[in-house]
Amino acid sequence: YDIDQIKKTADYLKGKTIHPGVKFTIWTVYPIKAMADENGYTQIVEDAGGSIHTGTCPASIGDHFLSRYDAFVFDSLKQAECIKSAGAKNVFYGDTHRCIDAAVSGKWEGRCRWKK
Repeated sequence: YDIDQIKKTADYLKGKTIHPGVKFTIWTVYPIKAMADENGYTQIVEDAGGSIHTGTCPASIGDHFLSRYDAFVFDSLKQAECIKSAGAKNVFYGDTHRCIDAAVSGKWEGRCRWKK
Protein backbone atom coordinates (compact mmCIF):
# COMPACT_ATOMS: atom_id res chain seq x y z
CA TYR A 1 0.00 0.00 0.00
CA ASP A 2 1.05 3.58 -0.55
CA ILE A 3 0.37 6.30 2.01
CA ASP A 4 -2.84 7.43 0.30
CA GLN A 5 -4.24 3.88 0.39
CA ILE A 6 -3.35 3.60 4.08
CA LYS A 7 -4.99 6.96 4.82
CA LYS A 8 -8.18 5.96 2.98
CA THR A 9 -8.24 2.62 4.79
CA ALA A 10 -7.71 4.29 8.18
CA ASP A 11 -10.46 6.81 7.42
CA TYR A 12 -12.91 4.04 6.52
CA LEU A 13 -11.84 1.87 9.45
CA LYS A 14 -12.06 4.66 12.06
CA GLY A 15 -14.54 3.71 14.79
CA LYS A 16 -14.92 0.13 13.53
CA THR A 17 -13.65 -3.08 15.13
CA ILE A 18 -12.18 -6.02 13.27
CA HIS A 19 -14.02 -9.27 13.98
CA PRO A 20 -12.12 -11.33 16.59
CA GLY A 21 -11.77 -14.28 14.20
CA VAL A 22 -10.09 -12.15 11.50
CA LYS A 23 -6.45 -11.15 11.11
CA PHE A 24 -6.50 -7.79 9.30
CA THR A 25 -3.15 -6.73 7.86
CA ILE A 26 -1.89 -4.01 5.57
CA TRP A 27 1.42 -4.57 3.79
CA THR A 28 3.75 -1.75 2.77
CA VAL A 29 7.40 -0.69 2.73
CA TYR A 30 9.16 0.73 5.78
CA PRO A 31 9.25 4.43 4.70
CA ILE A 32 5.47 4.39 4.05
CA LYS A 33 4.89 2.68 7.43
CA ALA A 34 6.92 5.42 9.10
CA MET A 35 4.73 8.06 7.45
CA ALA A 36 1.60 6.16 8.53
CA ASP A 37 2.94 6.08 12.09
CA GLU A 38 3.70 9.81 12.02
CA ASN A 39 0.24 10.70 10.68
CA GLY A 40 -1.66 8.51 13.14
CA TYR A 41 -2.97 6.07 10.53
CA THR A 42 -1.20 3.09 12.10
CA GLN A 43 -2.84 3.86 15.44
CA ILE A 44 -6.30 3.94 13.84
CA VAL A 45 -5.67 0.56 12.18
CA GLU A 46 -4.33 -0.91 15.44
CA ASP A 47 -7.22 0.53 17.48
CA ALA A 48 -9.58 -1.32 15.16
CA GLY A 49 -7.65 -4.57 15.70
CA GLY A 50 -5.48 -4.57 12.58
CA SER A 51 -1.78 -4.18 11.88
CA ILE A 52 0.59 -2.79 9.28
CA HIS A 53 3.57 -4.89 8.17
CA THR A 54 6.74 -4.10 6.22
CA GLY A 55 9.60 -5.94 4.62
CA THR A 56 7.74 -8.57 2.62
CA CYS A 57 4.35 -9.46 1.24
CA PRO A 58 2.01 -12.32 2.17
CA ALA A 59 2.75 -14.28 -0.99
CA SER A 60 6.47 -14.50 -0.24
CA ILE A 61 6.04 -15.99 3.24
CA GLY A 62 4.94 -19.34 1.85
CA ASP A 63 3.27 -22.32 3.48
CA HIS A 64 3.90 -21.10 7.02
CA PHE A 65 1.53 -18.22 6.24
CA LEU A 66 -0.87 -20.10 3.96
CA SER A 67 -1.48 -22.99 6.35
CA ARG A 68 -2.54 -20.67 9.21
CA TYR A 69 -5.74 -19.36 7.61
CA ASP A 70 -8.85 -20.87 6.05
CA ALA A 71 -9.46 -17.96 3.66
CA PHE A 72 -7.83 -14.82 2.32
CA VAL A 73 -9.43 -11.57 1.16
CA PHE A 74 -7.53 -9.06 -0.97
CA ASP A 75 -8.21 -5.78 -2.71
CA SER A 76 -5.16 -6.46 -4.88
CA LEU A 77 -5.62 -8.77 -7.84
CA LYS A 78 -1.86 -9.33 -7.89
CA GLN A 79 -1.83 -10.54 -4.27
CA ALA A 80 -4.96 -12.63 -4.77
CA GLU A 81 -3.37 -14.32 -7.80
CA CYS A 82 -0.07 -14.93 -5.97
CA ILE A 83 -1.78 -16.45 -2.93
CA LYS A 84 -4.08 -18.57 -5.10
CA SER A 85 -1.10 -19.77 -7.17
CA ALA A 86 0.77 -20.63 -3.96
CA GLY A 87 -1.98 -23.06 -3.02
CA ALA A 88 -4.54 -21.20 -0.92
CA LYS A 89 -7.97 -22.74 -1.40
CA ASN A 90 -10.29 -19.86 -0.47
CA VAL A 91 -9.22 -16.55 -1.98
CA PHE A 92 -11.61 -13.64 -2.31
CA TYR A 93 -11.06 -10.44 -4.24
CA GLY A 94 -12.97 -7.17 -3.99
CA ASP A 95 -12.62 -3.43 -3.54
CA THR A 96 -11.10 -2.02 -0.37
CA HIS A 97 -14.41 -1.21 1.33
CA ARG A 98 -15.78 -4.71 0.73
CA CYS A 99 -12.60 -6.20 2.17
CA ILE A 100 -12.80 -3.99 5.27
CA ASP A 101 -16.50 -4.76 5.67
CA ALA A 102 -15.65 -8.48 5.55
CA ALA A 103 -12.95 -8.00 8.18
CA VAL A 104 -15.42 -6.22 10.45
CA SER A 105 -18.29 -8.68 9.97
CA GLY A 106 -16.11 -11.79 9.90
CA LYS A 107 -17.62 -13.06 6.65
CA TRP A 108 -17.37 -12.37 2.95
CA GLU A 109 -20.51 -10.84 1.48
CA GLY A 110 -20.75 -10.87 -2.27
CA ARG A 111 -20.09 -12.66 -5.45
CA CYS A 112 -16.45 -11.74 -6.04
CA ARG A 113 -15.02 -15.08 -4.99
CA TRP A 114 -11.89 -16.04 -6.85
CA LYS A 115 -12.70 -18.28 -9.79
CA LYS A 116 -10.76 -21.46 -10.56
